[in-house]
Amino acid sequence: MATVAALENFRENVSSVLAARKISQRELARRIATSHPYVNRILQGQVDPGMTQCEKIADAISIPLNDLLLDPQHFSLTPV
Repeated sequence: MATVAALENFRENVSSVLAARKISQRELARRIATSHPYVNRILQGQVDPGMTQCEKIADAISIPLNDLLLDPQHFSLTPV
């Protein structure tokens, strides 16, 4: 990841997608073949995921990675 801000945006936007789509962290972990505690630590900002892990998460929730890096004020689950 390029910046701390990008990671913060990523975490917040992924959390928003999970909540909106009613996808649990456990389900996300299953989709990306990792543990639930690891996903929780990513979303809580306790661990910084690498680019590969971010891409897996984006693919698992069907949102382009570039969109997940947007400022949460500009992120929308509804296509423009």
